[in-house]
Amino acid sequence: MRPYLDQKKLAWTLQVVAATLEIRYDVPSDNQGTELKHDGDLSCLRIVHNIPPLTQRRGIEGYKSTEFTSNLLLETTRSCWSCIDVLITKKELGSTSSLAEIESTVEAFLTEAVSTLGRLNAVHVFQVAVSLAPSVVKANLWQELVELMWRSSSEFRKGCDLYRTLIGYLSDLLFHRDAIVKPDNHKFIVQISQKLLATGEAAQGIAAHMARSLIMPLSERAVRDALPSGTLDELMQDVLVPLLMFGYVFRKQFKIVQDTVEYIQHSGTTYSTNILLESNWDADQRARAITLRFLLSLNKEKSSDRSIAEATVQGIRYQYAKCTGDRRDFGNSQSHRYKTRLLQAFLLLLPLLDEEECLLSLSWLCKGLIKDHQQPSVRYIQEWGIALIVIFHPNFYPHLLKHFLEGSKERVGCVGSFLASLTHVACTTEEEEVLSQAIQYTLPWCMAQHFNTRLYAQVSLRKIWHHCQAINATAVLDKYEPMQQCLQFVVEQGSAARNTLNMLNDFYFKVFHPVQHYTLQTIVYDLPCLSLLANDEWLTVDFIMGAIDSSILPVRSEIPLHNMDKVLAESSPAPWVIKAAGETSFPEDNEVSGSPVLNVQRKITPWKSMISELTAPLDLPDMAEPKQQRGGLILVASLIDKPPNLGGLCRTCEVFSVQEYVVPSLAVLEDQTFNSLSLTAQQWVPVKEVKPDNIAEYLRTLQNEGYTLVAAEQTANSKKLSEYSFPERTAVILGNEREGIPCELLQLLDVCVEIPQFGIIRSLNVHVSGALFIWEYTRQHLTKPTSG
Repeated sequence: MRPYLDQKKLAWTLQVVAATLEIRYDVPSDNQGTELKHDGDLSCLRIVHNIPPLTQRRGIEGYKSTEFTSNLLLETTRSCWSCIDVLITKKELGSTSSLAEIESTVEAFLTEAVSTLGRLNAVHVFQVAVSLAPSVVKANLWQELVELMWRSSSEFRKGCDLYRTLIGYLSDLLFHRDAIVKPDNHKFIVQISQKLLATGEAAQGIAAHMARSLIMPLSERAVRDALPSGTLDELMQDVLVPLLMFGYVFRKQFKIVQDTVEYIQHSGTTYSTNILLESNWDADQRARAITLRFLLSLNKEKSSDRSIAEATVQGIRYQYAKCTGDRRDFGNSQSHRYKTRLLQAFLLLLPLLDEEECLLSLSWLCKGLIKDHQQPSVRYIQEWGIALIVIFHPNFYPHLLKHFLEGSKERVGCVGSFLASLTHVACTTEEEEVLSQAIQYTLPWCMAQHFNTRLYAQVSLRKIWHHCQAINATAVLDKYEPMQQCLQFVVEQGSAARNTLNMLNDFYFKVFHPVQHYTLQTIVYDLPCLSLLANDEWLTVDFIMGAIDSSILPVRSEIPLHNMDKVLAESSPAPWVIKAAGETSFPEDNEVSGSPVLNVQRKITPWKSMISELTAPLDLPDMAEPKQQRGGLILVASLIDKPPNLGGLCRTCEVFSVQEYVVPSLAVLEDQTFNSLSLTAQQWVPVKEVKPDNIAEYLRTLQNEGYTLVAAEQTANSKKLSEYSFPERTAVILGNEREGIPCELLQLLDVCVEIPQFGIIRSLNVHVSGALFIWEYTRQHLTKPTSG
């Protein structure tokens, strides 16, 4: 029920409202000369001229702010700004004179409104500011207004949706077409852009707003042609390129959320959340996708587009140098990802560069190979980029050979990369002089001391030789035939043949073609996948193409979008890539097919055995598995004193699903040394306390329940562990570290089993002995194949 409001209070409230939105039926005196064509003009002027400042409201006699009146005033103000936005954006509602009057009137108090706005009218005020952008820039109010909008929007950071909306309008005004073409505005644009990018690392979606706001004016031919060269260079270097490399490494908890969202989205209509809710987990990827989409819209025939490409490449080299340190990058680190993203953008811009810029880029890429051993994704793109530049500009071939020689003297480890680039160049040409020089530069390294270098040279030479045979390069074949026969004999001996064959089966030498696979799909998806880059770095072609409407940014690049074949999609990572990436297991199912036969370390994923318990209430499809199988083995360790031995045995019991683990005191579970070896195993295995004084009584209870009592002890009548068959219900008793099992307890046990030993010490640690007994029981019972 609304509170009672007497006539006096009602009259006072209406007076305040009337002062806020006064409806006049005559035109103000200062507009007597204005020609009004229809009633819409009069409506426009009434709304705009009668939004008084806050001081006028406070000047009313009896004014007192209460919750009721304040809310009424705020709602009235919000409605006024909404009307103004409609009047400005829908210009057909009024005449030119009235619209000009509206704009000039709003401009007069727009900065004050931005600095004092509230949550209710914030969006409408920002909308009006963007709608008035041309006149704001013309009146030199643009910089002041952007600064105020940045400060005001920061007050709403706690409301993420509202904050992102306000930042979107701020970005639209910051990168408005009339503002970015003015050289004087550049420093301020860069300053605010850096703040936006820093904020975008904490709030998803801001960078995507920023990218779209920048690309929209740049998509217009008139804006591209109007950008001054100096402004263009700095704008590309300081704003566009940082957007190309935007994105941060997810912390572990965010990676789990991302994987969960991705799984739910791939499940389609199985989950109602796919229909009811939208996820912005890929918002950071969308920022890069929009910017890459802009690069694909550049036209080689337009000089302004070539200037943009050149300025962007210069910015790429600048930013690449900033993220290159003295130490080698870790796989999937921030620096590693930055380098990969920058090089991907470089490959997309390569067809738009002139010879001078290509020569600079060739030197830059070669120096990158010489400097340090790069991560696979970076190394692949560097080698590929060098090959493409020389293929597109054959006159650069001597420059490649020059860098090859200089690199081999500075760092021998770069020889393999130069050989790969040289091989790709040689296998795309039919000029015998080029082929002869390639063989000449490759041959000496076939006898190098370094194994990898020697292997790369042998593989490169064989691939070049097969190419010469395919194109029937007679002069080259005749010239190097004796050396080829000698090398063939060497590489076919022993392990050399196997190593060479494995390298030739690498996709990079077997199926990859530097020109035919020069596509967007290879650059942003196939190559990152084959480099074992984190999957959040894999951008599909459809995702990039859907980042912005094709009618706004049509694709004009010479680079095809998709590969003509599926050989790269069906290939698997090279063995050296797996090693460099620190992989410990192959992808599950058929994620990567055709993998070479390699014996690598694999970690067990225990969560699979628990997923039925965790997901039963969620009714996840095809995910239910039987509960964890436990055997009938009880391990009695009540005679053991040392916590490290008890902790190690606890971990072993959990790994092999022992039914019950018996310890002398549950207090040992809190011991630091116990926990350092158990690694929380006590949380997953049943643990029971039996004091050493009560162990005899406990053993008799087990016998009555049908358990066979087995002593891990050497006695006159003990049986060998390798020959003993454990009953399903077995209790293994371990002795003390120094004294073993007391004689009085041995008389209660059913059998003694010893571990065959062949050394001189003939004494095993009790933890090791217990582990051997547990494994032998597990081998006999739990590892048997299930019937049926």
